[in-house]
Amino acid sequence: MEMIRNIEEITTITFQTPSFFIFFLAAILAMFSFLGVLIFWGGNILGGKGAFIKDIKASFYSSGVTLVLAAPIIFVLLVKNGAMDFTNFRIGYNMIYGFTVLFLYGLQAIIARKVHGLRKWKAFIVALLPFLFLIIVGILVDKIVLTKISPWIT
Repeated sequence: MEMIRNIEEITTITFQTPSFFIFFLAAILAMFSFLGVLIFWGGNILGGKGAFIKDIKASFYSSGVTLVLAAPIIFVLLVKNGAMDFTNFRIGYNMIYGFTVLFLYGLQAIIARKVHGLRKWKAFIVALLPFLFLIIVGILVDKIVLTKISPWIT
């Protein structure tokens, strides 16, 4: 009976207000819009002929990788339950984020190639802009956000 209560406690994640969810959705919307802007800007600098709205739409097609970032929620539950310590959580989060950003790099290169009609090497150069942006965001999250939420997680 006690195990059932523990499972119920683990699986219920509540937030004070729905504003956190709205903020999260707005941040995802802003991030993928910004990635589309970077691809548009870089593609036009290197001689591409793509349209702005097509870049924005294509960047949202790559937003499916955000589902992979749901795995750290499982890690949080493991840390809260005592099955994992915070150091392993941080390592696992950084690995998943790194692989996700690497996958997004390939998707952004495909967007630059298909929307702007660039050659492969130019498309990979254009895709470096969002890649570097996401790497910087990942470093900031690791160094600032994860250290601030560590007392909440543990």
